[in-house]
Amino acid sequence: MSAVPTAHCALGAVAFLTPIETYPIAGPSIARGRRAVAANGFALASPTMETTMTTETKSTQTERIRNLNDELRRTLSEATAVMTCGVAALSPEAVARIVKIIEVYDDFCHVNDPYEEHDFGSFEVDGHTIFFKIDYYDPTLTLHSPDPSDPAVTKRVITIMLAEEY
Repeated sequence: MSAVPTAHCALGAVAFLTPIETYPIAGPSIARGRRAVAANGFALASPTMETTMTTETKSTQTERIRNLNDELRRTLSEATAVMTCGVAALSPEAVARIVKIIEVYDDFCHVNDPYEEHDFGSFEVDGHTIFFKIDYYDPTLTLHSPDPSDPAVTKRVITIMLAEEY
């Protein structure tokens, strides 16, 4: 039976589970040889060179995506940006404050940035909750990017909106 991806950790590593024989056990899991056997009859596959390489590659890709997203936010005036009607209806001073806050925004945590890509943020301006979201498109802006870590095949677009417009 092939391995089934079941979960992602914060850095994007995938855990693979393989079914094994089940035996009555006293607790939620016990070790049999080199495998930990869960009560549901699945065992975590032992790490291999392939899964280690995949984790390292994913971590490097995530770091590249995060750096590209940070650069986009720091140079927002040079970016492809979309603002919703609600944001556009705010005063020019409020819009300028929103842009400035996005350029220096660094309040990323696991709650608002679970994949550690720095692609979403939320903050308050003049009594309004503002969201920004960075999406990854192909260079023609018609499809999703095949590789968001590669600027040659990715066009980033940041959308700025009021929370109530989400």
